[in-house]
Amino acid sequence: MQIIYLDEYFLLNGIADYLLLLTTAKICAVAATKRRLFCGAAVVALYAVLALLEKPGFIGSFPMPLLAAAAMLLAAFGGEKRLLRISLVFFAVSALFGGAVTAASYLSGRTQGRMADFRLLIPVFALCYALVTLLFRHTGRNAVRSETAAVQISAFGNEIRLLGLWDTGNALYDPVTGRPVTIVGLQELRPLFPPLIRSLLGGTALEDPASVLCALSGTEYMPLFRLLPYSTIGEKGMLLAFRSDKIVINGKEQQGGLIAIAPRPLSDGNTYSALLGT
Repeated sequence: MQIIYLDEYFLLNGIADYLLLLTTAKICAVAATKRRLFCGAAVVALYAVLALLEKPGFIGSFPMPLLAAAAMLLAAFGGEKRLLRISLVFFAVSALFGGAVTAASYLSGRTQGRMADFRLLIPVFALCYALVTLLFRHTGRNAVRSETAAVQISAFGNEIRLLGLWDTGNALYDPVTGRPVTIVGLQELRPLFPPLIRSLLGGTALEDPASVLCALSGTEYMPLFRLLPYSTIGEKGMLLAFRSDKIVINGKEQQGGLIAIAPRPLSDGNTYSALLGT
C-alpha cells in the first residue's frame, strides 16, 4: 500500500502548475505577476488534493477538471485580450511536459506508483521550462516589443525615458480626468523626485503610502500627490500616485497624467519599466 502525504501532493502539484503557467506566460509574452501565477497554481493544486480525497466522486468527474483548469487560467491570466490563445498554449505546454514526464518515467524504470512519477515531475518540468524558454526567447521578446511603447515622463523639473507595456489588467483610472493611470516602479522614478521626496520614499515607506502622504502635508508637493485604491486577485490596497507635468507615449503628449508608484520592479527581466492602461 502506497502512502501519499497531502502536503507533499499539494506542493508538487502547485510547483508543477506554476512552471506550466510560467512557461505559458513566457511563450505568450504575458506580463503576469508572480502572485497571480501562484494563485492560479494553488487553485489546481487544491483541486487535485480534494479530488484525491474524494476519489472516486463528483469532484474528480467530468467536467470538474476542466472547470478547475479554467479557474486557474482566469486567476493567472484573467483580463488578457488573448485569453483563448493563452489557454490553448497552456494545454499544449501541459501535454508536452506530461509526455516528457512519462518518457522519463519509462527511461528511469520508475513507473511503479503515482508518487514515483511525481518525484520525477519537478526536475523534468524544470528542464522542459529551461528548454522552452531558450527556444522561445526571441519570439517572446519580439511579442513584448510589439506591445510596448516609448514613454517620457516630466515632473518636478526633471524628465525620464523608459519602456512601457500596454497592460489590459491595469484598471487604474484618474478619478478627475478619467484617463488611465500609468504604473511605474519606484527605482525608475527616483531621478524625477527632489531630495525631500526621495528621502520620504526610502526603505519600505511605500508599504504604508498613507504615512508618506501625511509626511508630505504642508509641503509644496502635497497637492500633486494622492492615494489610489487598487485590487488584484488576493490583494487589495492603496498606491501612492502623483500628477506629472507631462507624459509622452509614442510621441503622443498627455498633460498632467497620474503616475502610480509601484514599490517593486514591474518586470523580472527588466524588459519594461511601466504598465500603461488601455
